[in-house]
Amino acid sequence: MEGYIGEIRLWPVVWAPKNWAFCAGQTMHITENQALFSLIGTTYGGDGRVTFKLPDLTGRVPVGVSSFPHLGEQFGDKTVTLTQNNLPAHNHGIKDSAPSNATANLKVYDGTANTSKLAEAQALSSAGSYDNGHGVTPVPMLSTSVPNALLNNVVTGITLTLPSATENTGKGEAFYNYQPSMGLHYIICIVGIFPDRP
Repeated sequence: MEGYIGEIRLWPVVWAPKNWAFCAGQTMHITENQALFSLIGTTYGGDGRVTFKLPDLTGRVPVGVSSFPHLGEQFGDKTVTLTQNNLPAHNHGIKDSAPSNATANLKVYDGTANTSKLAEAQALSSAGSYDNGHGVTPVPMLSTSVPNALLNNVVTGITLTLPSATENTGKGEAFYNYQPSMGLHYIICIVGIFPDRP
């Protein structure tokens, strides 16, 4: 297949035709490819004394050259991980008080206290500190019965104390940054017609 040396074409076959090579960043010897080297030089890599490289278009899309990108410059990323700076400015507001008509009701058992729990409760009477039973009688307070009476207090205007920040979330995983695409080979002519300058 004839072409101009350095010409790049799309190619839908798994092998490169004679006198062409895949654009995969291969290292080439200058002495064996002087015509091609005279056209592309070390734009795509190589030491410029013994070797030079072909363009690497594997997994890449060619873009027209301008002030950015320059000829042979590679840019862009296959995957992207967003950070906090990439997100729109926003907040996670938290209401720090209950409505004024909020109520809190507490039920207790209105029967006789369970005196069998005295040893565990060790509740103190108003006479003083409990000190190994020296003159102070524990007050029976515990009950194993189900609460059945509502206390005579209704609390309104409850004020809540909430943390200043919400919990962290997310995993910070990268996502693919591809546009809808189809995989084809790019091939470059390494032996062919030498292009004339205008």
